[in-house]
Amino acid sequence: MMNRIFIDTDEALVNLTGLDIPQWFKTRGENDFRRAEKTVLYHVCGLRGVVAALGGGAVLDEENRKMLAQSGVRVSLFFPAPVLARRLEHAECRPLLADGNNEAERIRLLDELISRRRPFYEEADLTLRFGYDVDPDCVSEMIVSYLSGRS
Repeated sequence: MMNRIFIDTDEALVNLTGLDIPQWFKTRGENDFRRAEKTVLYHVCGLRGVVAALGGGAVLDEENRKMLAQSGVRVSLFFPAPVLARRLEHAECRPLLADGNNEAERIRLLDELISRRRPFYEEADLTLRFGYDVDPDCVSEMIVSYLSGRS
C-alpha cells in the first residue's frame, strides 16, 4: 500500500520470540502476551512510513491506544461475525476462538469480542464497515483514497 513497508505486529512478535500465539497463551498466558505486544507496538509506532496490522486485542490497552493516536492514521475494518467466522474457520492462530468448535460457536465468541472492543475500534480516524467479505485490494484502494484526501 502506497509503497510502504507492511508490518503485522502479531507476526513480528512470533518471529522475534519463536513462540506462536496459541503456544504463548497456553504457556505464558494472555497478560504476558499483551505485555510483549505492547513492546512491539512501541517500536512499530516509532517507525515512519509503515503500515501496521495489529491483533484485535491490542486496542484494549489504553497506553497502546495513546501510542497509536500519536503515531499515525488509525483505520478500523468492521466485518460481521459470520464473515469473520468463515475467514477464521481453519485459523489455528486465534487462541481466544479456540473454544469455537463449530461456526455458530465461533460467531458467538466473535460477537462477544467485537462488542467488548467496538468502542476502541471506533476511535480510529477511518472506520470502514462491510456487510460481506471484500477483496483486500478494494479495501486498500479505499484507504489510499482517504489518505490522499487528507494531504
